[in-house]
Amino acid sequence: GGSMHIAAPHLGVPTTSALVAGNAPIAVGAAWALKQRGQGGIAVAFFGDGTLEEGAIFEAFRLAALWAVPLLFVCENNGWQRGTDPPGLGRFAEPFGIPGVRLDGDRPAPLFTSVASVVGTVRQRQGPHFLEVRTEPWPGQGDLKHAPTATPLAEALRGESDQLEVGGWRDPLLQYGTELVRQGRASALDLLEVADAVSREVSAAVARAQAAATPDPSEALVHVLVEG
Repeated sequence: GGSMHIAAPHLGVPTTSALVAGNAPIAVGAAWALKQRGQGGIAVAFFGDGTLEEGAIFEAFRLAALWAVPLLFVCENNGWQRGTDPPGLGRFAEPFGIPGVRLDGDRPAPLFTSVASVVGTVRQRQGPHFLEVRTEPWPGQGDLKHAPTATPLAEALRGESDQLEVGGWRDPLLQYGTELVRQGRASALDLLEVADAVSREVSAAVARAQAAATPDPSEALVHVLVEG
């Protein structure tokens, strides 16, 4: 299920939802809790463009605006849901009094700067904000025949610009990596070492999961019902 099932409370990821728009109301509650604690934190809800056809997202917009909670709605618009791609999608939440911004998600450096500015605004005004981040779906989504088997990082760092594309899609990470090397902010060796470390960490996690014992069927009821 990918990011739909990631939860790491110790890292600030309290929970997620496999339901379309299911995480938005949860994020409103998290933002409300942060506001009550007064510690300056904000909540962030990520969702795709298809979410904007669900009632739960409108409920989340309304409550977030009504309660003035520190919440950043981030719509990852990859155009997959063709019916929700109007020119003014970045202003989708404005009727609720929530300002919006449209950003290019395929350029990491300017995206980071823009998002940092918006996060600062959310912290200061203690109210919600909406971001439409334009991007492209990873090749192979819905058609595994075209999914890439590897990212050509080494080739890209050697300056082979035609290798900045993966399956016909310009990979933002490859572009950013070559930009860092070109600016002298990192070496190709630095980035390759990071990539190798990540690859080894993922491989080790997969190996642990494959070697793990099959859970006992009785565990399916643990934490589901209150005993007594």
